[in-house]
Amino acid sequence: NHCSSLQEIHIPEGVTSIGDGAFAYCSSLKEIRLPNSLESIEEKNFIDCDNLQYLIIPDSLNINDEIDLIGSSNAKPTIYCKSNSSIKEYAVNKGINYITDDIEPNLNVTSEKNRLMITASDDTEIVGLSDYPYSFDGGETWQDEPYMDITESGTITVCVRDAVGNIATQEIE
Repeated sequence: NHCSSLQEIHIPEGVTSIGDGAFAYCSSLKEIRLPNSLESIEEKNFIDCDNLQYLIIPDSLNINDEIDLIGSSNAKPTIYCKSNSSIKEYAVNKGINYITDDIEPNLNVTSEKNRLMITASDDTEIVGLSDYPYSFDGGETWQDEPYMDITESGTITVCVRDAVGNIATQEIE
């Protein structure tokens, strides 16, 4: 904390928890993107982050009303979340601006020789795709490469995930 020039933070996939006050006093911070792997976040992470505009929070994170994310900050961030998530409920109960995104990412799968290639995008200007948006096993594992080499025949379930947890799926024979 106490970083004065940091403007954007994208926490990488694999991080499962964020401690108390982790981003406190980062006065220039404008955007924070939390990973789909995040399971818990402690309180008062955004104290005196007065320029914070966007919090992109995946639906994997459950927040209850007892947690005070913003603290005494003058920040009025907009939370991007899914409409059926605990994040939206939290934002409503705390009077925090929010925008819901329930639109699956655009997914197009092509095949070249023995390789599947994914072309994907998210129409939401702020949210975008997650850090590890691609899966070739129905969402069991995720990767950042948009391709897979095919070594055997059969059905492959291709998925692409955006930063709030919306998933588009397509089966390839």
